[in-house]
Amino acid sequence: GLRELSKWEQGVIFIGNTEKDSQELDIAQDLFSDITAKGIPVRVGSRGVLLNSMFETAEKNNKMDLMQANLLVAEASPLTDTEKRIKNLIVTRDISNHHVIVMENSKAFVFLPGGVKTMNRLFDLITMMQTKKAPTKPIVLIGRDFWQPIKDAIFNATQSYSPPLIKPQDAELVQIVDTKEEALTILSPVLGIPAQAEYTKKAEEALRISPAES
Repeated sequence: GLRELSKWEQGVIFIGNTEKDSQELDIAQDLFSDITAKGIPVRVGSRGVLLNSMFETAEKNNKMDLMQANLLVAEASPLTDTEKRIKNLIVTRDISNHHVIVMENSKAFVFLPGGVKTMNRLFDLITMMQTKKAPTKPIVLIGRDFWQPIKDAIFNATQSYSPPLIKPQDAELVQIVDTKEEALTILSPVLGIPAQAEYTKKAEEALRISPAES
């Protein structure tokens, strides 16, 4: 898997298990269109609704060459017809291997609402960056109504200890958005996509990335 992945151009990873026709999915599809329009690949790390929606968007925009997928598939679970049609596809059977492949060869991460598997990937990424075992990269969470209560609960709980279990700046490893424009601004330092000025400074400070380093 890693050998094949090393041949791919770095992309933006999308993970989640949101509902079909949700606002978060609409934003993700719009992001896919804008990112791939710049010639940057988008890699999907979740099966189901998210993968199928991204596939439809790629076909519609004639960007199948820029769609990638890293999927965790159980031994007894066959690939779907849609999955079989993805040229740039890596299938892993082990959850630990999938975690590694999700992290590697990536520019940034975008998470939609999801369940245990989605949370597992997210907190694994945050922990790796927090402990300096992986480079800091943008992590965008789409859907403030879903993600903000989770972030607030975790942060408040960890701050109740003395000393606090996490540093305040670690909470800024993830950025929560409700619009495509907010997401693109946070991603812009690593993607080279023009951003709205009012969000740019906050994004650069949170990610500790300067324009000269992007």
